[in-house]
Amino acid sequence: DGRDLDERALYPNCDGSDDGPPPPPAEVNCDGVDNDLDGTVDEGSSYTRAWSYSSGAGGSSGAGAIRSVRSDYSEYDSEYTFTAVIAGSAVNGAAIIVNQGGVPGSDEAPEIYVDCNSGSPIVSVYAYNAHNMFTAHSDGSNAAGTQAPDRVVSSLNDADFLRSAACSFDGTNTTMTLTVDATEINAHTPLYSSVWPRPIMDADLGVWFYPMAGARFTYTSGWVTGLTVPTYGGYDIHRVTTTETTECH
Repeated sequence: DGRDLDERALYPNCDGSDDGPPPPPAEVNCDGVDNDLDGTVDEGSSYTRAWSYSSGAGGSSGAGAIRSVRSDYSEYDSEYTFTAVIAGSAVNGAAIIVNQGGVPGSDEAPEIYVDCNSGSPIVSVYAYNAHNMFTAHSDGSNAAGTQAPDRVVSSLNDADFLRSAACSFDGTNTTMTLTVDATEINAHTPLYSSVWPRPIMDADLGVWFYPMAGARFTYTSGWVTGLTVPTYGGYDIHRVTTTETTECH
């Protein structure tokens, strides 16, 4: 300050010099404070959005009463998470159709198959064909005849796609949960349509959830080529508004 030497311990003490003001503190990411006093808050931070929706009991109980359904998506890492709680222990698979709200037409939304018959669930994705229940793996469109399936991604072929999955029974309910990297889903170009949700969900959401009991899946080269579903339930939610939050990184 030009008047006193060594008056603060944070200056180099006892050097006989006016060392000037101390350096400003470093900026701290995502704390909402201008730590370095330069007039800008949280520089160096990046903000992305995330959306979530949860719903209570409802739908049909063909595979057990559906207690709850939750859907989450983060645009930061393209992570999509689906969780459902179903009464009883009968559930061993599911089909989940997801989009940004409206009822999808043929080849306009992903249909996610969940196979819980092994210790580690298998998850594969096809374009929904708006035709017959659980046929997206064998027919890609609702046009007359049978079209090649519009395959998107399978956990048997892409080790990075499925981040976690479980179908667990606690003595009362079965919890089905899966978390996937939705990058390939978001980027998919449908074979028979020009409409596709990018990202898989956002401020608006539609989910058509069909838990299966007694389901049997067969695979060829990592894709479902056979599926029998003796019993299933259903839970449809569409054109609902999600909860948006901001994530700082």
